[in-house]
Amino acid sequence: MRTQIHYELFKRAGAKGACTMHDVLSSRERAIEMAQELMKGEKATGVKVVKETYNDDTGDYLSLKIFEDGHNQVKVDPKAEDAPHAIPCFKPDDLYSYHARSTMTRLLTDFLSRNKVTITELIHRADLLEKLEATGAVYQHAIQKVAVAQAASTTTPVQQIVKSLNELSSQAFNRVYRDQRKAPFPELQAEQFDELARKLVGQADASYIFNGALALFLSKAKGWDDKVHRLLTIMELAPAEEAPRKLILGTVDAILAETLNGSAALHELMGRRRTWRRRCATWSSCFWAAAATARGRGFPAWRTISPAIACPKPRQRWPTASWPN
Repeated sequence: MRTQIHYELFKRAGAKGACTMHDVLSSRERAIEMAQELMKGEKATGVKVVKETYNDDTGDYLSLKIFEDGHNQVKVDPKAEDAPHAIPCFKPDDLYSYHARSTMTRLLTDFLSRNKVTITELIHRADLLEKLEATGAVYQHAIQKVAVAQAASTTTPVQQIVKSLNELSSQAFNRVYRDQRKAPFPELQAEQFDELARKLVGQADASYIFNGALALFLSKAKGWDDKVHRLLTIMELAPAEEAPRKLILGTVDAILAETLNGSAALHELMGRRRTWRRRCATWSSCFWAAAATARGRGFPAWRTISPAIACPKPRQRWPTASWPN
């Protein structure tokens, strides 16, 4: 499927004026910057940027509003001005929190499964974010679900929450798009992540950069099995120093947890088994191996986890290894 993308900038003049097209641009960032300049220069009372994706095969356009701003605000009772905001996230960094990632995983399960990625990989990869935006309906449906749930427990209108969530998402997306052009995410091999962790210790955006580099490394994985293999290899090579080791293990653990919480990944990792008991036995063996590596008990998980998953029968009826102390 071939697509062409452009960005349409609309502006509104006057309190009740209609929106008119101001310009058409090929750059997302330039379109948003121009919209912001119109507002700062008081040349418009409202602006919005619409992303138009043209499908050459079908001849259809897919429209998605990516930015909106205006002076005409919804009137709020003075007594309610100090009330807490309805949306669960207040700034782009909040979208990287555990609870936000868990919510996004539930809302985007099908998209994540089809692309064989976790939510952490998605929010650190510009190509996947572009792909998510291009789906239109999937992206907006997820926004609306959160907005409806939040509006049910507050007096804030759904439309206002949707607008706030769209602005927040756009800010987070734009950050990844800008960083892709500036190339802050280094392209590394598994043995180089320990050095990156040492360099990032103490930096405010250490987790963001490390996750971005890890997402780029995992993008070359051929499947869930290869992805888990790569993660456990990085875990095994983690340095002994506490600070960089904590950064590596914490990041790897989060992506591993997201992988194993997804049914699509689990089915591929565990393979076809005639009974659920055999599946449990196979995965238990893998779990003990991973736990032993994480706790420094001696045998590397990545050398046992892939063969254990791939074999037609579990290596043993039930795992005999003892729980690491």
